[in-house]
Amino acid sequence: MRFLEILEAIYENKKQQLKSSLCCNEQPVNEKYDNVIIDTQGNYLDNHRPRLTLRHLHKLRKHQDAVKKEKQEHLDFLPTMYANDNEQKTEFRAELAKDKLNNQAALEKEKIKQRGELEKEKLKQRAELEKEKIKQRAEIEKERLKVQGDCNSSSMDVARFKTLKETCVRIKESLNES
Repeated sequence: MRFLEILEAIYENKKQQLKSSLCCNEQPVNEKYDNVIIDTQGNYLDNHRPRLTLRHLHKLRKHQDAVKKEKQEHLDFLPTMYANDNEQKTEFRAELAKDKLNNQAALEKEKIKQRGELEKEKLKQRAELEKEKIKQRAEIEKERLKVQGDCNSSSMDVARFKTLKETCVRIKESLNES
């Protein structure tokens, strides 16, 4: 009700202004067209409107980009805002499973490294045992030859020692390569 009364009061006020202006032979006052100037070619110019410069265009573009970015962020946030609890739980479970698999893979890598190190140690121990055995055999062979008293034994010992030495060098090289 109050709204209608206000509208009627405004209408009466405008009506009185129009009557008073017509009585005095004045033209009705309209604020919209006070600032408009008509140039010689009949084009309307607005004096209060600022010119649109490149700086203004750049600011407008930046503002529009910011508005678009904000809108996109809001649209990206909506699914999380209105997501079901079940969806969040399944995503959480999937992340946990992924983390668990990554941890298992890391543990397996560590185990493989440790196995490789153990294998290297075993190979080194075997090589040392083989060296000891070769040395023992060489000593046994020397003693046997001394007991037999062969005069040709010294030349044979030198040849055998050379072959034993070469095998030791080969074993060392194979250990260094692996």
